[in-house]
Formats: sequence, C-alpha cells, structure tokens
Amino acid sequence: MKRKRVIQIFLTEQAVYLFTLSCLFILFCLSGLLPLPVAWSEPASEPAAEPPPQFAWKIPTVKWYFAYPQGVAVDGNGNVYVADTDNSRIQKFSSDGTFLVTWGSEGSENGQFLKPYGIAVDGNGNVYVADTGNSRIQKFSSDGVFLTTWGSKGSEDGQFFWPYGIAVDGSGNVYVADTENHRIQKFSPDGGFLTKWGSKGSGNGQFGRSGLTDLKFFGSPSGPFGLAVDRNGNVYVADTCNDRIEKFSPDGGFLTTWREYGDSLYVPSGVAVDGNGNVYVADNIPIIDTGEVGGYRASYDNTTAFINLALTGSSWPSGDLMDREMDSSIILVG
Repeated sequence: MKRKRVIQIFLTEQAVYLFTLSCLFILFCLSGLLPLPVAWSEPASEPAAEPPPQFAWKIPTVKWYFAYPQGVAVDGNGNVYVADTDNSRIQKFSSDGTFLVTWGSEGSENGQFLKPYGIAVDGNGNVYVADTGNSRIQKFSSDGVFLTTWGSKGSEDGQFFWPYGIAVDGSGNVYVADTENHRIQKFSPDGGFLTKWGSKGSGNGQFGRSGLTDLKFFGSPSGPFGLAVDRNGNVYVADTCNDRIEKFSPDGGFLTTWREYGDSLYVPSGVAVDGNGNVYVADNIPIIDTGEVGGYRASYDNTTAFINLALTGSSWPSGDLMDREMDSSIILVG
C-alpha cells in the first residue's frame, strides 16, 4: 500500500509540472516573447516604407527637412545655402528649393561643425560659416570643398566666443558678430585680422547689457546676433538685447542707431540690406498665443521667432526675403 501511494503522489506532481509548462509556453507565444509554431504564424507584413530624404525641400512645410536651421544666404545665381544647425551641416538648394548638395557632420575637424549658425557668400561664390560651437569661421567653395579656417575660443584678436552672425562686403572682407564677446571683428577674405569694435553695454557702439531680468531675454544671445553690409561697406548690426539696430562705417565708426519706427523693435535677431540700401529687420514682436506665422513678424512668446534673413537681387521687387521658423524648421520665402 505504501509503494502504491508514493507512485500516485509522484504522478500527481509530474502532471502539475507539465500543465504549468504548457500554460507558460502558450502565454509566452501569445505575448510575442516566443515565436509561434509554423502552423500558427501570421503572414509576413510588408516592410515599412522609407521616410522621405532629410535634405529635400520640394514641400517647404514638411518639418523633418531641417533641424533648427539658423542661417540662410543667397549667392549671385540665386542658389540658397542653409545652416542646418542641429544636423551640423550646410545644405545648398536652387532658388526653387531643389536640393543640390550638402556637406558637414558633427565634430571639430576641418569641414565639420558644432551648431553652425551664421552663413554668408562672397562675390566669387565662396561660402563662409560661423561654426558657433567650435568658436571659428570656416570657408568653403560653392560646392562645399573646404578651403580654410580661422579662430579659436577666447577674447584675443581673431578669437571668438559663440560667433553667430557673419557677412561679407564687396571686397571680400568678412565681418563676424562675436556675440558673447560683445563685439564685431573684421577679417580679410583668408582670415587675416583687420579690426574690431564694440564692448558690453547699451551706449552707442556697444552691444548687449548686463543685469538682464526681463523674461524676453531668456535663451537669447547677450551680444550682437545678426549683421549685414550694404554696397558702400556700411555695417548694420542687430543689437538683440538692446532692442535696436546700429549702423557703423566699414572700420567700425559709429554712425547711427534706431529702435522705433512705428512699433518698437523687440529682440531683433536678423538684419539684411538690399541693393537700394533698404534695411530689413527680423523683429520678434511679442504676440501671445496667436500661432501667427506670416508676413515678416512672428510670435516670440509662442516660441516662433525669425532668426536670419538673406536678400538677393539689386532691389526688393527682384529679390527674396528668406527666413527661418523655429517650430516648423522650414524656410519661408516672401
């Protein structure tokens, strides 16, 4: 009797064990942790379609074509160059947005970028890029071939601390908004230092100001941001934190300033000049909760801000005003 009882107990434990394993197997299969047997398999689904190319610009309203683009410039043939900032690259397009070429990647080697912001093109088609995060300027051919570079982080002549804006005059001289050093620096086409001007403050010829407490300055550069040069070599600077535009001679002599024409300027970040000397300002007017993206002003408090401008052609009717919209990462042409 004892032997029979032991066998019965053993068989009962074995049955429980097998039943538990069967339940776990079915549970794992249904949850996808184990592949189903062939007889239960679903037909293989079609592979997901590849996303559109990152560099297309045929439909400007599609968001993924750029990642936080901050700078735009136009050459004499109407080709458009975009500083695709968070993608650490430059993209070149025809005037209608057809992709032509791209270059750059994240890094600090020649031809690489770390948050490129400003971009400018000279009369020969050479492209100058303010490689902001690497505190330097890089020069390329029109197709992205690296030519030269200059600058390093610091406050000495030829050094930079977060350079944002860049412009080139008719002689090929290069002007750089050395933003966090609160000054403008001027160089020869190959990077030779020529002159500088500016300091921190709100007086004539100064940029930015200390002791900022207004919420409108949150996340804004504390020094000069955008700049442009007219056909006479005069330099226009967007003095962002002082809500004004300042005008200088080619060597930095202060000429004039303005902050009010109709409405007050509000954290102006970009400036451009056409062939007739008309000045266009990217004015971040404070419109709250309107979602307004149109014309040449946008909502600052609604995280929509125009950053940079570029003009092509000898006058406004034949030129384009191009700008960048923060949330949508698109290029607007007006």
